[in-house]
Amino acid sequence: MQRLKIMMSLFVLTATIAGCTTSSLDHQQTIQAKVIKAVDGDTVKVKWNGDQISVRLLLVDTPETHHPDEPVQPYGPEAAQFTKSLVEGQTVQLEIGEDKWDKYHRLLAYIYVNGCMLNEQLLKKGLARVAYVYPPNTKYLDRFQRTETKAKNNNRGIWRFNHYVQDDGFHEDVVPASKQPDQASEGSQRPSSSADQFNGPDRNCDDFATHADAQTFFTAAGGPEKDPHQLDHDGDGQVCETLP
Repeated sequence: MQRLKIMMSLFVLTATIAGCTTSSLDHQQTIQAKVIKAVDGDTVKVKWNGDQISVRLLLVDTPETHHPDEPVQPYGPEAAQFTKSLVEGQTVQLEIGEDKWDKYHRLLAYIYVNGCMLNEQLLKKGLARVAYVYPPNTKYLDRFQRTETKAKNNNRGIWRFNHYVQDDGFHEDVVPASKQPDQASEGSQRPSSSADQFNGPDRNCDDFATHADAQTFFTAAGGPEKDPHQLDHDGDGQVCETLP
């Protein structure tokens, strides 16, 4: 029933979207929905037309946080928190793939919020890899691969550890134990206040969804007296001021 209702209700959005570039947004394949929960970095639940639907982001894969057979993987919690900060509780546009459903009955889509495409932002910040490339759902593949290459060349997020990202997924066994997420705090979506978390992988502004997130991390890590991640470039006590 959900599939039929979605196929019948795709409509042209007339709202103007500001912010990130959305010139390629296919309005004829778009529905509007409210995100009620970020399950992890690449899956959310939305409410649309009275139904709750699981949505899987197209062409991207983030490290695991809730897989029954996998540990919490490095940068999985960060990816989950980024998605949560960006879309949870927000009304979003879902640009649906040509093949609309995966084998787990999840709707396949590109998600836009405030003019930004979540799929691409995860790649840009080094919180996801390009993956699950199945025609005909390859509309943004070339663009995503260029974005991924930039993140890789700048050693952002998942690209900071050699051989962590491989063709078949993420290999946490190559990441030093001191850089692994705390398995006991799987539900936490941001590093805790422990010294190990703040002295872990070097962070920059691309690792945070908002200025408030970056400022909270900066203060908990010892700022403004200490700035081990060099987030406060001008020394005014405010970090990542270009973030929303």
